[in-house]
Amino acid sequence: MLRTKPSKLCHVILWDTDTDECIHGSWFRGRIDPTRCDLSWDGEWMVYVARGYEQRRWTGICRPPRLRTIVDTSDVHRWGGGFFVAGTMLYVDEDWNDPAPRPELPFAIEDLRPSRGEAFTVLMHRLERDGWTRKGEFGEMRRGAKGANICVGDPGWQSVEKLLSRRESEISRPVLPAKRSR
Repeated sequence: MLRTKPSKLCHVILWDTDTDECIHGSWFRGRIDPTRCDLSWDGEWMVYVARGYEQRRWTGICRPPRLRTIVDTSDVHRWGGGFFVAGTMLYVDEDWNDPAPRPELPFAIEDLRPSRGEAFTVLMHRLERDGWTRKGEFGEMRRGAKGANICVGDPGWQSVEKLLSRRESEISRPVLPAKRSR
């Protein structure tokens, strides 16, 4: 879990869902974008994009709940961040072809070429991986106050699981005779 405080302070908390125990980890002065972070399937690794106190931005890999960077890019040239696929692959929205030596990792790192819009590339791949599907086409993007992106007329996402359970309930719903009016 990432808990962001109002004063550009972020706290990493590891939640063990088997024991319902929370392990408090690092505090980070700066910003970590939760839409561009991901945990490996076993919960041992985290990829993130961070903007530090001096506005330097980087994509890093750490072992949560500690934010001690094990591997990182020197600077983010695209949007940064990434997502894990199965247990053997990490796709990053950054060029990791740096010739500097890297420690041995239990997964390969591949460059994710942006394919769905810069800001939402990582998030959309994560949603699809986790069983979500689009309800329809994307709406119209407009610039809102303070540079925020606003998507007008967007139907959003739905869980495939919810979609299947809704269809199953429609199929198994008994057909009742209509009530007679008196």
